[in-house]
Amino acid sequence: MIPLFYFLLAWIVFLGLYGLMALMSIYQFMRFGIAQTGTWLTTVIFCTVTFLVVMGTGYLLIGVDWNQSLNLLGMFSVSAPAYLQ
Repeated sequence: MIPLFYFLLAWIVFLGLYGLMALMSIYQFMRFGIAQTGTWLTTVIFCTVTFLVVMGTGYLLIGVDWNQSLNLLGMFSVSAPAYLQ
């Protein structure tokens, strides 16, 4: 039995790693990209889409009961196959 809370913590850790990588990408894009309207527009679109996806996922995760447990071993049947019964 694995508490669902562990999956929330893993999501937060991966979200933090994504944030660091996104910041490095934005820095590289702005530093070495051509400083034109297209550069700024694509950066704003990237940040907006990222924000919307994270907020949408967060909104959906609000309704989850994080005190529940997940039984990963319960999906494997330990009984004999049907043709042997």
